[in-house]
Amino acid sequence: MTINPSVVLSVEEEKKILARIRDPQFPAREINVRDCGAVGDGTTLDTDALQRAISQLHALGGGRVVVPAGRYLTGSLELLSNIDLHLESRQSVLLFTTDTTEAHYPLAYGHWECSPLWNYRALIYARHARNIALTGCGTLDGQASESVWWHWTHQIEHAWSTHAQNLQRPASLRLREMNLNGVPVAERRFGDGHYLRPMFIQTLHCQNVLLAGVTLRNSPMWQVNPVMCRNVTVRGMTLRSHGHNNDGVDPESCCDVLIEDNLFDSGDDCIAIKSGRDRDGREANIPCENIIIRNNRFADGHGGIALGSEMSGGIRNVFAAGNEFDSPALTYPLRLKANALRGGVIENVWLRHSKVKRVRDAVVHATMNYAEGVYGSHLPRFRNIVIEDLEASGGEYGLFIEGLPQSPIDGLVLKDIRLHDVENPLHAAHWGRGVKMENVVINGLDYPRPVQLFVRGLPQVGDYLRAVATLPGNDDAVLRYDWWLGKTADGPMTPLGEGDILALTPTMSGRFVRCQVHHGQMSLLGKPWLIGPEGSIQLASGESVNAGILRARGILDNDSGAECITRFELAQMVIRLWGLQYQPSSGLVIDDLAADSVWYPGIEALIQRGMMALDKGKFNPDKPIRREEAATVAMMSCGVSYRNASTMLQSTFTDGRLLRDIYLTNAQRAVAFGFLRCNHEGRFHPRRYLRRHEALEMLLAMSHFIGDQDRPQRQVQTLP
Repeated sequence: MTINPSVVLSVEEEKKILARIRDPQFPAREINVRDCGAVGDGTTLDTDALQRAISQLHALGGGRVVVPAGRYLTGSLELLSNIDLHLESRQSVLLFTTDTTEAHYPLAYGHWECSPLWNYRALIYARHARNIALTGCGTLDGQASESVWWHWTHQIEHAWSTHAQNLQRPASLRLREMNLNGVPVAERRFGDGHYLRPMFIQTLHCQNVLLAGVTLRNSPMWQVNPVMCRNVTVRGMTLRSHGHNNDGVDPESCCDVLIEDNLFDSGDDCIAIKSGRDRDGREANIPCENIIIRNNRFADGHGGIALGSEMSGGIRNVFAAGNEFDSPALTYPLRLKANALRGGVIENVWLRHSKVKRVRDAVVHATMNYAEGVYGSHLPRFRNIVIEDLEASGGEYGLFIEGLPQSPIDGLVLKDIRLHDVENPLHAAHWGRGVKMENVVINGLDYPRPVQLFVRGLPQVGDYLRAVATLPGNDDAVLRYDWWLGKTADGPMTPLGEGDILALTPTMSGRFVRCQVHHGQMSLLGKPWLIGPEGSIQLASGESVNAGILRARGILDNDSGAECITRFELAQMVIRLWGLQYQPSSGLVIDDLAADSVWYPGIEALIQRGMMALDKGKFNPDKPIRREEAATVAMMSCGVSYRNASTMLQSTFTDGRLLRDIYLTNAQRAVAFGFLRCNHEGRFHPRRYLRRHEALEMLLAMSHFIGDQDRPQRQVQTLP
């Protein structure tokens, strides 16, 4: 039996970490909050009585503050050293007041999305404390809702509002600028009038922290956020909250953390490991390290276990084992996200023995193109990522793992992975040294095998086509390219020859050409190209090359028409580009499109995949499409899913502040990927209508980017 050295190392290191993590111990002393004046009737404000109980017991040397059955209305509470706040009964409920002002959530030092500031104190707060706990079987209800806390950012899970004002955005941008410019923390004062929502539980610079057994509901922001703490255990909790940014457990620059036996049902990432943001994070330079995540159940959320994207101080030594992921709404069981503005290193990550029953987007999603992407001068690094003993079904992607050209992923190990019924088996970009794939089977095919076959060139007699494919983890692999010719796109074909370049001759005019790439016994068949006669693609007018190529690919009927392109016209092009299958209707009703239209199922598929959206039930087919929405169409249709990246660097575009929230990062990345352009002044013009030549350029760039997805392909039929 071959022993993987990395697995042995992970087991030994995990044992060392577990040996250091211990539950805090408390004196055998108790105080009942009712003895300090708490009423617990759900209407009397009990903040002072609850805090009095904590302070009195702390003064005596610590112990257990008992919260018996009752509904205790309260504002923010501060845990002090040697205090265990214990919710004694399932009927013990802390209700946090909906009067969202500094009177109940006083200004205090804290972190907001990994940037230090003075803001509303967390609902449960601790700073520079030792031996603290929140235990029991009761419930803490933050009472956030569509009219309390959550409406400050106008997004509720699954219910975006494109019209409501985002009250939080000005302050979040201001804080971001303060971070980047090094403004002293003492001058970063927010609170009333700034709309930065507080965390539910935030412990800062604490040691020996235990959170066990309780249920959190309706959190304003992140649910559990230990910051720069050591020896933290989160055990047996239920975290259930579906507002915007309702992450479950977000350890930030912490050391020795155990997260076990919890139930996550979250409106954002279930577990998000972080280590500071941008300049603040780099200057603090405190990694988040030695994290053990085991035996948790992930029922809902964007990412099950996410690393980043606020990771400027680095993340290392993360061990996840025995976790269960079971929800069609769960987007990514394992997610690594970084960019060149925040920087940082993710290294030594083990994901083992995971049970993934259902997933929506990708089983593993790792990208350095998150949010600001390549816009920055601090390249992130991913290295020594081990994923083994993983089986899953469904999803847009099986594995979506991409580095940057300047920062490839090193030491990636994929072992004993079995993925079924995924739409796109593998997206692999910029994998570096030490990559190993062993016993990896996706949709019945063994990997590594050639993926992402790109064919570029002008499909007309007298020109050339060039094929480029990738073998994941082996950029030096020798691949063989075969070309085939047929009378129809799907009919029998005859061989033309080998090589990555094909010269197009007069005998090919009016016929279809396909490329097939081979590595050993494995192969991938590309899409058919219709070859036009010589000179059929002209260079006149500055746009007919793009139109001609799209027309040759069957994406565009003609390039005549109005200056601006309509939503319906763009939808037709995207449907052809993707080759979307017309499936039976899912029941989605489009009020202004005939149900018997041949385009109805295709447009329905675009909407379901998030490429385009309805406005109060209407598609508005004859309405011109704005550039900001076209950017989202491009990013969502090209197969690169960034739906959950919701921030951007405003200085990327000189008119970036004009972008509406739901289009922010897609617009930025559409420019980075070459789908759309800014003018010479750096203006994106998000509200301007998309012009026809821009649409044609965008579609051409998308078609090059897509290449061929690595789906199981039928063999080429040979002409008799």
